[in-house]
Amino acid sequence: YLHRDFYGKESYAGTPFVGSGNLNGEKGSCVFVYGHNMRNKTMFADLHQYQNQEYWENHQEIELDTLYERVSYEIFAVVYVNEEDWQSKDGLLYPFLSEGRDNETISKFIQASIYETDLILKKDESLLFLVTCSSHKGAERLIVAARKK
Repeated sequence: YLHRDFYGKESYAGTPFVGSGNLNGEKGSCVFVYGHNMRNKTMFADLHQYQNQEYWENHQEIELDTLYERVSYEIFAVVYVNEEDWQSKDGLLYPFLSEGRDNETISKFIQASIYETDLILKKDESLLFLVTCSSHKGAERLIVAARKK
């Protein structure tokens, strides 16, 4: 995905891809979609606009199109995660990656958000995590997290 387009040809921009989970939208699923933060404002560069709460207030929904359906999600958190903590057992995202989330995990993730969205999540909701590189601090990822409507 890093340097190939959808058809497998060399591409500087690469291709967004699902790194964990699946797009079937089953209850309780977690889907992680990764994409480059391109300096030319393509790919996932627009996710960085969610660092501004006013932008989120005007763009609270994400629509994800698959071959079979269009799914709407509402954003519940915008979080920076250090790459070292990405998948460690005590890291912020590990329970979501391992399907082991509970209310405490959800609360911890929401508390890490750069602003409050006032959405209350249940542990069995289907979640979408859009992930891109960040220039915020060294080896961090910006994550825009949303729940299926």
